Amino acid sequence: MHREARAGGGKLEVAAAENLLGDILRGAGPERAAEAEAAYRSCLFAREKLLGLHHPDVAVALLGLGLAVAADGKQDMARPLLQRSLGLLQRSLGHQHPITVQAATAQSSLLP
Repeated sequence: MHREARAGGGKLEVAAAENLLGDILRGAGPERAAEAEAAYRSCLFAREKLLGLHHPDVAVALLGLGLAVAADGKQDMARPLLQRSLGLLQRSLGHQHPITVQAATAQSSLLP
């Protein structure tokens, strides 16, 4: 575990709650996509700061953010988020991990 992660344990719990809130809001439908996006962005900021740019939890936040942005009709903004998420997940969890497969499916659904 990174030293920053140990020092910011409470902040990581808040980030996890923000990620869960984003999941709930995204699941509530496209009319809540902007709120989901804000929750995921807050989570992503905290996780990048506390865990570093290449941690799998950062990739999960990127995945949620990309899905929320896509649900809000902003596919061009969603693509790089989903690509970054997929790359991080493939390197950290492997190609066959369920979250990696979810990210690959999400990215392929946005192909032009």
